Amino acid sequence: MARCLFFVQGEGRGHLSQALAMAEMLESLGHDVVEVWTGSRNEVLLPAYYLQPFEGKHWHYAAPWLHRRANRRGIETAASIWLNTFRIPRYLKEVRRLRKRIATLRPEYVFNFYEGLAALALRRCPGGIRRIAVGHHFYHQIKRRRTGKTAPMGKRLLAWMSRIVAAGSDRILVLSFGAELQARDPYLLFPPLIRAEVLKSTYKPGKRQLAYFMDEGHIWDLIHRQGESPEGGVDVYCFHQALSKLPKAYVLQAPTADVFLGKLCKCSRLWTTAGFETVAEAAWLGVDIGLFPAEGHYEQYLNALDAFERGMAVPGKTKNGDIPLQIRTFDRDAYRAWVLQAKSLLKQVLGEY
Repeated sequence: MARCLFFVQGEGRGHLSQALAMAEMLESLGHDVVEVWTGSRNEVLLPAYYLQPFEGKHWHYAAPWLHRRANRRGIETAASIWLNTFRIPRYLKEVRRLRKRIATLRPEYVFNFYEGLAALALRRCPGGIRRIAVGHHFYHQIKRRRTGKTAPMGKRLLAWMSRIVAAGSDRILVLSFGAELQARDPYLLFPPLIRAEVLKSTYKPGKRQLAYFMDEGHIWDLIHRQGESPEGGVDVYCFHQALSKLPKAYVLQAPTADVFLGKLCKCSRLWTTAGFETVAEAAWLGVDIGLFPAEGHYEQYLNALDAFERGMAVPGKTKNGDIPLQIRTFDRDAYRAWVLQAKSLLKQVLGEY
């Protein structure tokens, strides 16, 4: 049995869900996740569905965060860089704290779910510890898609962050919706990490729509698209608390994982931002998906293009600068077969050492 340590980027649902799914797979293979460290701006924002499975072994540390736009539809890259610059002394202190904990715990494996400070700490750690990075962001670096002048600062930030995380890793699991790309060592194309609860669920379309957004601005984009009284109504989940009063047909729900999954399994359609994990779970179930990529978020822009081209989703709205797309029929059977390879591939990765 190997002892595993997790470092998780906590500024969004996707990395949290990936960590939960990875923990399930590792434990099913007889390994033990001894500690989970989550980096984010504020521990209070971490959801209970994530903290409860790791009760007694979860720790938090301060980490860089993305500044929200005033219109609550995305992020401001320049402001994010500027504001985090003032916290560099705090972040360096956290890197030393993480490095000390790694040296004390000495796990066989460290899994880094795309967290930058953890990657810096892992660049100098005791020998014999295998460092495994996990993230879909690396896919965009491998594919090298040409996007012209779209979000130049966001493009550079994504490339810079991916290089930092990669430099602190021995093996890099590149999460992808498909297995078509070739990746060179230490990169390995890897299926989406989907929790067992989702894999076992069955989708039966109902009448109500479902919306999941990071910020409330996209709720109003959806209202603009289909009006204040859409047929069947809409259940709305918002990672950051919505402050405005919504039309009666749009019902704001508390962000609990079990209730969200129940509604996902019986919604008529899902509207969401272009986070990798939510799209991956909905595509597994066979839900129709509409995407509103977060403004200024270059990674979500690329996620959306990838999903559109595969036929997994349709645009929630069009924006100037969108690349012309060749929409094709989504091969759900091939996608589900790819997802089910995750456990065997993980076993292969662990067997390399």
